[in-house]
Amino acid sequence: MVRWLIIGPIAVVAFDTLASIAARTLDFDYGSLWPLSVLLTVTVAFLAGQDTGLVRAGVFAGLALEFVNSTVGWAVSWVIGPGAPAPADRDALPVVLTALGVTAVGAIEGFVGGWLGARRARRRAIQATG
Repeated sequence: MVRWLIIGPIAVVAFDTLASIAARTLDFDYGSLWPLSVLLTVTVAFLAGQDTGLVRAGVFAGLALEFVNSTVGWAVSWVIGPGAPAPADRDALPVVLTALGVTAVGAIEGFVGGWLGARRARRRAIQATG
């Protein structure tokens, strides 16, 4: 589980960095890459759930990844350019509320990935004994 809490956030920040550079360089909407971000979070949650056999490991991984995504990842994309919020949304409250919302969605993504991973772990355990 610990390795996914190290690898996952690194992958999220790397994704945000590369996506920001690509969006700025190729002139496309950075926000259109959100499905890839969701896929990354669900995948890491799946791996955490599979490793531990626990859905809650996936939930925790999802929370951690989306917290990093909505703080460090957003800061990286903000500095590079395409992730900068509109001037009216740069006050602390909208930024904090966005981070909380994204982190909460991470729990849902983590539940889905963790449930699938834990389910796979149980199937493997049954196959190994039967």
